[in-house]
Amino acid sequence: MRFLKSCFIIAVLLATPVGAADYNAGFKAYQSGDYQTAFKKWQPLAEQGDEYAQNNLGVMYARGQGGLQDYVTAHMWGNISAANGHKPELRDLIAGWMTSDQLAEALRRARVCMASDYKNCD
Repeated sequence: MRFLKSCFIIAVLLATPVGAADYNAGFKAYQSGDYQTAFKKWQPLAEQGDEYAQNNLGVMYARGQGGLQDYVTAHMWGNISAANGHKPELRDLIAGWMTSDQLAEALRRARVCMASDYKNCD
């Protein structure tokens, strides 16, 4: 779990200026334990292709923050983030915790999500 925290902190430090106000509002909410608000701030940014917001959603799903812990969705967002230029550590770490069926589903969902321009990421 320490590694997940490091992935999150790195994303905060390297956040792009696009959507910076929402990103920073999400970070403040996350720091205060308001995971619902953090998710609401980061999800639209992730759906606009922001690799840092995508990584952060992956971390939140991996840790069960703001909802149920879901390694498939966590890996999906980590994989998308890596495809958009973010370091793949989150994706690779989570893959080690998954069954081969879960991994195949996460990869399928990442392809669908990216092919739909982030409109079909359920």
